[in-house]
Amino acid sequence: MRITLSKPFKTMLVFMVVVISLLYARYGSSLMTLVGRKGPTPVEVQRINREFQQLGHHLKNDITFGTENFTDFMNYIKELETEFARTTNILRRNVTDSNLHYLIEINTAATTNYINKIIDFDADVQKIHNTALSTAVQVNYRERLSVNESLKRNLLEELRTSRQTQTTRLQNQLDSVQAAIDSLNIAIAEQRRYTSNSLLLLKVNLEETPTKESLLLLGKTFGSRFLIGFVGLTLSILLIFFFASFVLFLFKLVGIRTKTGKGSGYSGYSGYGGYSYNKSKGRRKVKRIYKDSSKDDTKEE
Repeated sequence: MRITLSKPFKTMLVFMVVVISLLYARYGSSLMTLVGRKGPTPVEVQRINREFQQLGHHLKNDITFGTENFTDFMNYIKELETEFARTTNILRRNVTDSNLHYLIEINTAATTNYINKIIDFDADVQKIHNTALSTAVQVNYRERLSVNESLKRNLLEELRTSRQTQTTRLQNQLDSVQAAIDSLNIAIAEQRRYTSNSLLLLKVNLEETPTKESLLLLGKTFGSRFLIGFVGLTLSILLIFFFASFVLFLFKLVGIRTKTGKGSGYSGYSGYGGYSYNKSKGRRKVKRIYKDSSKDDTKEE
């Protein structure tokens, strides 16, 4: 049994094969792949970005740029680490031969100077994003601490003058208040840190100038991957086509009729007036029977 495809469907199929082959060649033949560069793994990058978002610093800076002198820039970063050693704290750093993800904490007073020194380097700055936390969302931990310290003093005074039967209850209340005071002191220390320091996320990528040899290699790689994708998709479609044809052939052998097969005909109908039709043999024959009350005569046309 044969499968026939319409011309528009064939055109659409060829178009899809070409487009998918071009996409396969495009995303598999970049210069970064040709020179064998490997960027940071997604897990490492996600970890750094997630920590940058979760930390509660009131001021955050996100800088992204590319440079052709990646090795020189790494040496320059080491010089800045020495120069700003007292005002910076390196939280995370992920370095490969072509990428840098750098998360540091900088004293607020030194932030502008540090960022300007980075921008002054011979680099193509692609994005600088600043985020400042509104003072309206800052929690007044000191007021809560004052309330709990006052409650602690009252409990201590009551504990000294209380009876023996009340000692256990008062001591439990005092322990609970002391735990709240310790937690508030930690929160105040973190708030002081987040206020007096800013956060900087630095993302640097190596930008290489394409050479004649690299462009030639890029073209060869693109062409070969396009050919591989085109041939692979074409063979896959042909295999699916032949497999479907084979399945329909098996259906025909076992007597299963499908929509692609010929009609089964319309025959053997006998209804009012004694008409009988048979379309499966080409010409339609009509047999009419006339009955009279006196005699029976049959005429066939």
